[in-house]
Amino acid sequence: MLDAKRAIELNTNQIASPAKKTDENYRSGNIHTVTVDDLIMRSSNDRADY
Repeated sequence: MLDAKRAIELNTNQIASPAKKTDENYRSGNIHTVTVDDLIMRSSNDRADY
């Protein structure tokens, strides 16, 4: 039972850590709003660099 509880805690921390970082970036204004088209263009440009 203790192992299951520990596994749940580890999974929770693995999810919570990136969420905290995302929240910090949002609160500090370190975000960029883009459209799907923008992401496709950036992805295409990244591939062209190789």
